[in-house]
Amino acid sequence: MIGFGTDRMYERYSHVIYTTKLAGGLVYAGPNAARPHGLPSRRRLEIGDTLILSLGAAVGSRFVESERTFVIGEPSAAQRAYFDVALRAQEIGTQAMTVGRTCASVNTECLDVIRDAGLGGYIRHRQGHGIGIAQHEAPWVEDGDPTVLAPGMILSSEPGIYIPGHAGYRISDSVLVTADGPERLTRYPRTLEENTIA
Repeated sequence: MIGFGTDRMYERYSHVIYTTKLAGGLVYAGPNAARPHGLPSRRRLEIGDTLILSLGAAVGSRFVESERTFVIGEPSAAQRAYFDVALRAQEIGTQAMTVGRTCASVNTECLDVIRDAGLGGYIRHRQGHGIGIAQHEAPWVEDGDPTVLAPGMILSSEPGIYIPGHAGYRISDSVLVTADGPERLTRYPRTLEENTIA
């Protein structure tokens, strides 16, 4: 990713003096994935693990981020159920990112999917945040942020479920707010079938 980004920077710009980190990522699995944005550990991946892959990149000092949840081996019934709720919350939350809505109302609609599934006790953070010159910046897609969404805003949509002692489930995209509706800028597949590692 860093090589690709560097090549594009030098192809497009004739005078590159400094840019932010071009790429970075985290992989956290099993019980460690139950900590939002958890730190890496020395624990080895195992068959049956749920893991979250978190990637971010910047080009021309503008950020984008994406996260996907994977299962190693055949997913259990519980893994399927948790994944389905996280996927549904992310889809509904992303589609709610429309011009004229407030960040707070979008966050409530998104996280209510998790609450309505009886998993509200496993919510550990807001739906998302602004992305631009900083990887995490205002507006905040969370309760209490009255910011009205406008065309051109870029937001993360990253609701999650975090089950202590088991794992976390988070699917995240960078989303552009447009007059025609939300546009995902990150397109890696998001279904469990596509994100099962045999």
